[in-house]
Amino acid sequence: HGGVHFLIFSMFKALRRFSTVKLRFGADARRALQKGTNLVARPVGATLGPSGRMVALDTEVGGGPRITKDGVTVAKSVMLSDRAVEMGASLLRRVAHNANNFAGDGTTTATLLGAALINEALRIVEAGVDPIDVSRGIVKAKDAVVEFLQEISVPVSSHEDLIRVARVATNHDEHLASIVADALDRVGPQGTVRLEPSPVLDTRLIFSEGISLTRGLPSEEFLDGGAALELDHPLLLVANMELKSVRDIAQLLDKVKEINRPLFVVAKDVGNDVLATLIYNHQRDIVRASAITVPGFGEFPHDLLSDIALCTSARLFEESDREALQNATIDDLGSATKAILSLTETLIVANAKDPKAMEARIDELTARLNDKKLTQAARTIITDRILRLRGKVAVIWVGGASEVERGEMHDKITDALNAVRGAIESNLLPGGGAALLHATRVLDLVETNNKAEAAGVEAAKKAFKEPLHLLLKNGGYDGPYFAEILLDKYLDNRTGFDVRKGCITDMFDAGVIDSLKVVRTCLEDAVSIAKLILTTEVAIVLEKQYKPSALSKYNFGPF
Repeated sequence: HGGVHFLIFSMFKALRRFSTVKLRFGADARRALQKGTNLVARPVGATLGPSGRMVALDTEVGGGPRITKDGVTVAKSVMLSDRAVEMGASLLRRVAHNANNFAGDGTTTATLLGAALINEALRIVEAGVDPIDVSRGIVKAKDAVVEFLQEISVPVSSHEDLIRVARVATNHDEHLASIVADALDRVGPQGTVRLEPSPVLDTRLIFSEGISLTRGLPSEEFLDGGAALELDHPLLLVANMELKSVRDIAQLLDKVKEINRPLFVVAKDVGNDVLATLIYNHQRDIVRASAITVPGFGEFPHDLLSDIALCTSARLFEESDREALQNATIDDLGSATKAILSLTETLIVANAKDPKAMEARIDELTARLNDKKLTQAARTIITDRILRLRGKVAVIWVGGASEVERGEMHDKITDALNAVRGAIESNLLPGGGAALLHATRVLDLVETNNKAEAAGVEAAKKAFKEPLHLLLKNGGYDGPYFAEILLDKYLDNRTGFDVRKGCITDMFDAGVIDSLKVVRTCLEDAVSIAKLILTTEVAIVLEKQYKPSALSKYNFGPF
């Protein structure tokens, strides 16, 4: 009877709250999804290119509207009330999200390609053509285009190439393009570039060497009247534990005082008594001291503290080492050339005494990035650790007359950094939609197994022209007209239409350049979402929450 009662109770528990659904079949389901993708693509498309327009977003909690040209920001803001249509919008938002995560740029192009592919292919499917074969044709077209793009791409050969890529990503802002190119040229594609609010109106670039942490001083009483505290040649105590009692550091303070060196404490947590002791010693110049804490969950605090210990040649004290800590010597401490601490961030300049161990740690972390099971969050943490260990840091102070202007500037710089990194990692392509336009020529040579696959290839051929069409339209030009001129009269793959100057030209010479990684990611994400919608036959849409009141008179107790 116990099993029967459990089953009955489980059924009543489920019935207390559940959702009813509405089913949509065949063309009706696909049209709803298509409507959602088009409603996302239209406002995103308005931002495309140097003549793209701004979009005002009334989505900021507790603040005014935000005005932006950032494609992924616009896409994320489109939330629709019709749940079936919203499913389509959500799928296209995912395309923008993926492009932003894996390429960092090209979100607008990826969104437009996805919507264009869906529109062209559904027109064929609704005429009775098999959607599976149409999808196969689209995939064949994508593969042929990616191979073509790899063949015509060229490597980055100069600093000027970096500026050109950044210029396109920042909507031809020469100052921002130069800052982004200078930053990555100095620290390398794997180096750290941090974006911080500027204390002045203009945007500036500064460089530093060392370990950069987004952890600051726990109290402004460590500051000597300035914005930051600088410690020259400090000794470092690194502890993966909470320093609870003054006894934990008392002997060390005496020993550090004897050799007249500053003490910098980096610990998982610092108790109030220990913090008060450090402040007392610092303010009275007994021992110049400071501290930061590294809170967090899981392995994050240990990994970060372990990296700091390696960089500074310090012993990492674990919770089980508390007695050893209370009897620690100067040899257990690490050392740095300089430590600069503010209330929000810390920079440690140090030269590791064991560079081989440092390289081994970096190699180990790099190898872990090859694990396909890693989540995006874990991948980001490991990448940050590698960059921190390399010790190359550029800081871009993002200026602007208002929060809105600074937000827009931040988006531009982020896109440019990702585009330049992608160009360095892969290669360069002619920009302005020219590469995809010229790539459509090879689609006439794609071998297909039947008419449905051929129709899929033809749908892809039309869709791949859409970025150039819309880019020219935003600039006030007839996109299809100039696209046909480029295909008919210009057989080299470098020629395109420069919207800013209103002329047909060599896109490399004009400085209109795209990253191969960005364009390839856009294609792959767009084709993926188009295949899903093409082969959808049923949409199950949550309609409303249902709470049957008849069950309320039964008191079954808590489940």
